[in-house]
Amino acid sequence: QEQVSKDHLVKSPVLHLKQLRVEGKKPDYYKPDELKKFFGVEILLPYRNLFLGLLLTGARIGEAINLTWDDVDFGSKLVFIRSKDTHKLKTSNSERAIPMSKGLFDLLSTIHKHKNSEYVFSTSNGMAIRERKALEKCKDVATRAGIGGRSYLHKFRATYATILVRNKTPIESIKELLGHSSLVETEKAYANNESN
Repeated sequence: QEQVSKDHLVKSPVLHLKQLRVEGKKPDYYKPDELKKFFGVEILLPYRNLFLGLLLTGARIGEAINLTWDDVDFGSKLVFIRSKDTHKLKTSNSERAIPMSKGLFDLLSTIHKHKNSEYVFSTSNGMAIRERKALEKCKDVATRAGIGGRSYLHKFRATYATILVRNKTPIESIKELLGHSSLVETEKAYANNESN
């Protein structure tokens, strides 16, 4: 560019080159057959509910385990992800409302009928589920289900997003549903994920 401005070159020799894009690693997600295997094995009910909740909301684990019943509006069929004294969200953009699919509505209605805690996803004695324990259970279930590769809690979030992409949900809507701070973050992770 400097040589162009000094009139040594008429035009930049790199103008015809397209901007190089360094591809980040796409998030790993559970394939449909893996989900079938995962939920096909015996899982303690509080953890089964949590894993389904993660899959059906795309929430981060910290958001899900801090969800309380005042964040759930059955009338509007919305789940509100918001900051609390006990849990601060990743960014200000993370505050959002997630519409309930039929599956999520049914899951939350069933849990609500038998609720024993202010927490939506709680242990059988009404305590908040701990992330470390949930991760242990997730890995144990995946092993028993014969799922190869790594299994971890954030993979449910990536699976939720991948399902949205495959259902042709606009990337702007996916950004909002995931609570990403920028469209670039969402595009980098999930654009062109239809065929992967």
